[in-house]
Amino acid sequence: MRIETRQFVPRALFITHRPNPDLRLPDEAVTMLAIWMSRRYRRPEMPTEFINRLGEKNYIAFKNLGRKHRTTFSRVLISLNSWEELESGLIYEVQILALLSPSQTISKAAKEWATTVDGLLSNGVEGVNAHLTEVKSESAVSIATLRQFRTFDFDFLSFAAGEFDLIADE
Repeated sequence: MRIETRQFVPRALFITHRPNPDLRLPDEAVTMLAIWMSRRYRRPEMPTEFINRLGEKNYIAFKNLGRKHRTTFSRVLISLNSWEELESGLIYEVQILALLSPSQTISKAAKEWATTVDGLLSNGVEGVNAHLTEVKSESAVSIATLRQFRTFDFDFLSFAAGEFDLIADE
């Protein structure tokens, strides 16, 4: 059995058995498990209607762009005016904020990424009003500003309709 393998165990078995105190995961497996769990529990559920409005072509391009530049930014954040499924005629207001570690300067690659994201989000996407993507140092962003954003994980997305996006191929 590997860490990526899902196994179902009846709850009754947990009651009758105590964990073996000598059985430990290696440190690197614990780190991998923590990252895996945090991505699944600390990611926003994207409204399916928002993804539908982006269209499959733009959505895939947006994900691939994020995956390609995953090491450029410390985090990529997204803010929507509503995390609910909006009916047609109502507009999603979207803002993307890409954060750099305090020691980094805004590189040409980061600027080009932001320009490309803006193009994807505004390229004939009906029902979505995209504000200009910002690239900032973590040290230049206030906590009050961060409160309106959620972390965007390009490797594993879930949608409000209960669907999910598979993890990126390495």
